[in-house]
Amino acid sequence: MKICKEAFLKGYRTTRKGEVIGLKKAKLSPVVGTGGYLFVTIYINKIIGQKRRHLEVHRLVAYHKYGDKLFSPGMEVRHIDGNKTNNSWDNIVLGTHFNNAMDVPLELRIKYATHAGRSNSKLTKEDVKEIRRLRREEQLTYREILEIYPTSKAALSGIINKKTWKNV
Repeated sequence: MKICKEAFLKGYRTTRKGEVIGLKKAKLSPVVGTGGYLFVTIYINKIIGQKRRHLEVHRLVAYHKYGDKLFSPGMEVRHIDGNKTNNSWDNIVLGTHFNNAMDVPLELRIKYATHAGRSNSKLTKEDVKEIRRLRREEQLTYREILEIYPTSKAALSGIINKKTWKNV
């Protein structure tokens, strides 16, 4: 069973502000995890003793709000303002991976694409012009261009579609 559902069935709840209420009706203090999401430590009874688990707050909020719909294929929990620590009910919605990616501000998406995989930071303006020319005039495939200019496919797409290097 998913940890958020198991916690909910045990009695853990969330407030409209995105706070977690423990079994003794007290607010639990979340901690920021390595991925930037808030989590709380909870205890789930097992046949032998207690089992300590980390529960991501946004997933418990989503389960409290949407129930088993959270587990539908392709569903992800979204923070619509892009802030991973804002777990208020107004900020948590379900959506696809694409919806989730689009919640990240455009500037950050471009930054991530620019630095994804192998770095394209070594490319010059002349390289960018040549990449676009190779694609447009020579009709080279992405794979063929990547052999000449080693970067990530995402970065190459950004260059060709003028999402990055717009001023070139």
